[in-house]
Amino acid sequence: MRAPVSFVTGFSFDLMARMRYPPHRHRALEIVFHASGSGALHLPRLAAIPFAAGEASICPSGQAHHQEMETAGTDLCILLTLRADPADPADPPTQVMTTRGTLGKALCQEIIQLAEGPTATTPEERVELDLRAATVLAGVMARAQPCGEAVGAAALARDAAHHLTTHYATIGSLSDVARTLAVSASRLRRDFSAHHGESMVRYLNRIRVDRAKELLAHSPLSLRQIAGRCGFSSEQYLCAVFARLERMPPGAFRATRSPR
Repeated sequence: MRAPVSFVTGFSFDLMARMRYPPHRHRALEIVFHASGSGALHLPRLAAIPFAAGEASICPSGQAHHQEMETAGTDLCILLTLRADPADPADPPTQVMTTRGTLGKALCQEIIQLAEGPTATTPEERVELDLRAATVLAGVMARAQPCGEAVGAAALARDAAHHLTTHYATIGSLSDVARTLAVSASRLRRDFSAHHGESMVRYLNRIRVDRAKELLAHSPLSLRQIAGRCGFSSEQYLCAVFARLERMPPGAFRATRSPR
């Protein structure tokens, strides 16, 4: 019978003071033991989570995160995969958890050994590695608490509006915005509409049309050029959206702004 926890690999790396480890995610659950050094763990839509030497964190699979160091240190990492076990009612971690204070000598020693990336050459060694990984996970979870304060719907809606206003010319799709803000597209659409009273598509189109109006009134650019500068995929799409929002085509708008 397979164990509910499977050891994938272990590794360690040194981090310099003031170093920012780039955003990343793993397909497996990650246990990070901060053997030395201090800094903060950063998660999308959550406040920064400080850590000190001797503490640990658990990041579920697929959880985007990055780390900024305050003082130089070494991190020991263990990757695990989990599978549902009907005989075990305990839920696997679905959100980031962190410990406060030291883990204890025995648990630290086991993490150190697994972070060296041992490999199994026989089924018996595979079972042993998995059991050791399960013991480490259980030990860290017993000392950890869910962490971070979620950013609310209003703050998310404001962040999205700022992103649309700043990057209106280069946004390819609203799914791109959701990925940038690290939330689901459905939640982003829901929270944005509830806070701003209109859809993200309409909000973005209004920004683009307002910019197009400025260029129509104060530049000799063609409609094709204006469409490209405002983020519209084509001149035809610019004309359609402009007419829908302004009740006149862009050419007629430009004529009303031309000096007589």
